[in-house]
Amino acid sequence: MNGEPAHVRARQDAEEADRSYRIAVRKLDRQRLGLEEKIEETLKMLQHWESERLRAVKTGAFYSKTMFFLTPTSF
Repeated sequence: MNGEPAHVRARQDAEEADRSYRIAVRKLDRQRLGLEEKIEETLKMLQHWESERLRAVKTGAFYSKTMFFLTPTSF
């Protein structure tokens, strides 16, 4: 080694490991936030599509019901 006492070198290694760990945690946190944003966007889009689907079903049911009552029947 370079003449440093073992405890000094161990301290430097620990500090370097701590720096690397903190950098990795910040990177992972940014990735997590990005993923959460994408999930939120996707859920909003799915909710919008579901609203459109329900509106289409209700409209179709309304027209079907209207046509049923307006269609002449012969008994």
